[in-house]
Amino acid sequence: MSGVLLTAGPIATMKSLQRTSKVFLFSVTKSKFDTASQKLQAANLGSLVFLNKSSGVFIKKTPDEIASILTMPENADLCTMEEYTARFDLPPAGIIKETLLDKLVEQGLVAARDLKSW
Repeated sequence: MSGVLLTAGPIATMKSLQRTSKVFLFSVTKSKFDTASQKLQAANLGSLVFLNKSSGVFIKKTPDEIASILTMPENADLCTMEEYTARFDLPPAGIIKETLLDKLVEQGLVAARDLKSW
């Protein structure tokens, strides 16, 4: 689950997790990504949305929104606040298509300002 939180930028997809994690996680399947994202959503760390039949997108909450949640004992094994903030502040992974980013902004799911250097 921490891999989803530590992908670059405010959003994560299965492909961005596979390609940009510190350890390449090509073994991550759609169902594993969706399950991890659903658990993170249940912990109120973001939301999983589906823009089409096959691709789930995990939209991470801003560091300010999750500071108190991430420091709870049950979430201590996910990542530190410093790690999360550093990764959140990066631009989204280059593997994420511009059309997907456009859809997220158009539907009000992500603010364009959060997609730095996009």
